[in-house]
Amino acid sequence: MDMGSSTPSIAVVERKRIAIISGAVAAVLALVIGVTLVARSGGETEPQVAAARTTSTTTTTAPVPTDEYRVATATVPRVDVLLEPPAGVTPTPGNEVRPTSMQPIPRSSLNSAGVRVVPGGFQYDNPTYFGNPLLFNVISVQGDWVEVEMQARPNGQRGWVRASDVDIATYDAVITLDLTTRELVARLDGEEILRTPASIGLPGNPTPTGTYYIFEEIPQSYTGGPFGPMIMATSAYSERLDLFENGLPIVALHGTNEPNLIGQPASNGCIRIANDLIIELADKMPPGVPLIVTESEPAAEAEPQAA
Repeated sequence: MDMGSSTPSIAVVERKRIAIISGAVAAVLALVIGVTLVARSGGETEPQVAAARTTSTTTTTAPVPTDEYRVATATVPRVDVLLEPPAGVTPTPGNEVRPTSMQPIPRSSLNSAGVRVVPGGFQYDNPTYFGNPLLFNVISVQGDWVEVEMQARPNGQRGWVRASDVDIATYDAVITLDLTTRELVARLDGEEILRTPASIGLPGNPTPTGTYYIFEEIPQSYTGGPFGPMIMATSAYSERLDLFENGLPIVALHGTNEPNLIGQPASNGCIRIANDLIIELADKMPPGVPLIVTESEPAAEAEPQAA
């Protein structure tokens, strides 16, 4: 699928400086007046006179946001994923499979690039078709079984893999994309590390909303192509295309050779950002980082006011 690039917006955090000037004005009975200059952001300062008094201040620290997730990395050459929970295992509530009229992927009549239909579910090759470690995002662990998200269509499917077939690690990171504002934000260990405009899918081939994860990273030898220097393939598939250029219609986050289109609906469902930023993102994000695609309400336009 196709992707793109642009100049990122830069968040500037201003820190207010408060200068406190206290003075004593002597009177016959030693009257004390405290004078405080309050700095107003973007405005002038003005003195306020108040009688001196004793105050106590309690400082609270805001909790650091956490975006913790768990990722299961395959340790065997092939991993079987069951589509129905094994005996004694309870599915986690909240399974939101997105309805689609498109044919499923994988399916027996389609070469799914290292993924195939087997009795009871799917089988994934490790490493992947592109030579990367096979990853699943973890929903829950119940004894010998791990409930996972996977790359499959319909989007949002879950399955169960044997705990003995994977290693599980925990990370703190997330990538979010708002289709309304077309803004992509990345956080790592509670800190925002990237905020940038992004190209999204055209109305006829929209970027699907939902919670996905970065399935694998695929560097590009030719950096001047439509994908730029890097493809970060997600676990989502297009919900409008059965195939894309005779290949699987995987929704990906990648660079672009059309930076002028960044911030616009311009792709077949993929997400495009600037080439330097896709490299930065791929370098900093841990494996299997979640990608949350939402669509917020458009901002209300201000009504004209009579003079």
